[in-house]
Amino acid sequence: MSAFKNSTWRLSNSERSHLKLAARLDPRGTLGCDGEWRLETIMAMRFYVGNNTSGDPSWWLFGANDEMAAWAGETFASESNARRAALAFKAGAATASYEVYADTGGSWSWRARRASDKAAASGESFDSKSNAERAAVNVRDNARYAPGP
Repeated sequence: MSAFKNSTWRLSNSERSHLKLAARLDPRGTLGCDGEWRLETIMAMRFYVGNNTSGDPSWWLFGANDEMAAWAGETFASESNARRAALAFKAGAATASYEVYADTGGSWSWRARRASDKAAASGESFDSKSNAERAAVNVRDNARYAPGP
């Protein structure tokens, strides 16, 4: 018997907006017996298109913790151009090429490319290569499901 059977999950509006629960049938019965449901937590991401502090349009991808996971890596001539770029990245994030590199400060960052064009950049620098790789994989695997822009 699953510990989750007949459980009630109450989420606040904030939790609901930051957390997506996906239930899927567990065909191998790894939770105890065939036919039980397994709950998976997927960190929700969201796209935002707007102006940076200098007033220039760009796009950003935020994680469930409201930390910046990625950004366009550039500004655009208009908000509609920024929105088109965000939609293009969202559609192609899973098939983009991701490169992890040591930046000038000795930290690690990543960038995503589609064809020969930079499509996105990491939202922060990381203290290790493995943390930057993990962040890039997270964006690659989850950006297409993010609401927005």
